[in-house]
Amino acid sequence: MGIITTTTNLVNKFAYNVNDAEEHYGDRAQRNYRFLDRLWQPGAAGTAVRNNLIADAQTSQAALKANADFANLQLNLQPDVYVALLDCESGRLVYDTVPPAHPNGFYILMLPASPQARNDRSYIVAQQWAEAWYHAVRETGGM
Repeated sequence: MGIITTTTNLVNKFAYNVNDAEEHYGDRAQRNYRFLDRLWQPGAAGTAVRNNLIADAQTSQAALKANADFANLQLNLQPDVYVALLDCESGRLVYDTVPPAHPNGFYILMLPASPQARNDRSYIVAQQWAEAWYHAVRETGGM
């Protein structure tokens, strides 16, 4: 088995960097929050965002990377980083073709399941901020 290269050990690391200004992570958290706000919209609107991301991931790397919701995350991935999508709501790992045997790196975009424990806005907002901040400081987990 060869060495698996992820975005955590490429030249442009995506893990927490103590030298970055706090505002950098605040901006990332805001982008992540907006992404979840769209993904977790009630009814057909949120389902459409999820379905569009899944469809683009199945179509091609270019289609997924051009998806407005993906692009708005501003992940700054290198062009040759392979992106797969993990939909936690359905438990599916989605990608267009079998990933290269030795990719120059990969990123798994995780689509968290919509909150189900409580159906009130304050609970959902609290979950959004928790997810958004976590992924802003630890991008290796995807999102």
